[in-house]
Amino acid sequence: MLEDNMYPRYGIPTEETKEVIRLCARLESMITDPVYEGKSMEGIIPKAACGDSRGLSLS
Repeated sequence: MLEDNMYPRYGIPTEETKEVIRLCARLESMITDPVYEGKSMEGIIPKAACGDSRGLSLS
């Protein structure tokens, strides 16, 4: 996880994290938590959207 995605501090979701959680639920019926998965998806989605797969591992 990138340090940028941990703002404002551990365990406190940002509005962006909440938006990503709703997006994942709406598009993929995926339930994520705001501490790990939500913040991870917040970092992964923009990278994937622009085709940047560096540092991403799906295994």
